[in-house]
Amino acid sequence: MFKLNRWRSKRQCRTVQTAPAGAGENPRFIRVASMHEVQPGTGKLVTMMGRDIGLFNVGGRIEAIDNTCPHNQRPIGTDGIRGSTVTCFWHNLTFELESGICTEAPHFKIRKYLVRVRKQEIYVSPGSRV
Repeated sequence: MFKLNRWRSKRQCRTVQTAPAGAGENPRFIRVASMHEVQPGTGKLVTMMGRDIGLFNVGGRIEAIDNTCPHNQRPIGTDGIRGSTVTCFWHNLTFELESGICTEAPHFKIRKYLVRVRKQEIYVSPGSRV
């Protein structure tokens, strides 16, 4: 039988319980990276529970988005970060990292995830989307 806890320890991901972020439930958070891996003004792609997540450091604040452009389901990537936006390299659509809204076509919005930083470690909640 598959041992989930053994698999998590090998991938160095921990599940922690934290206080709810305004919701009535208590989301779980998984460690995905360290702050030193995502320097200010940069991004990093991580895989969490089979999903590609883009982590971005915007002035010391970490934003986590689904790495899928809603325009055509292609990867957004991390190279197009400019200030508080990221540009999809497939069709040059720009998304605000804080809201997830596309600046050129507001009907397109990327999925965002709750993020917690504890002791320089970055945790993302896989089930919660902002």
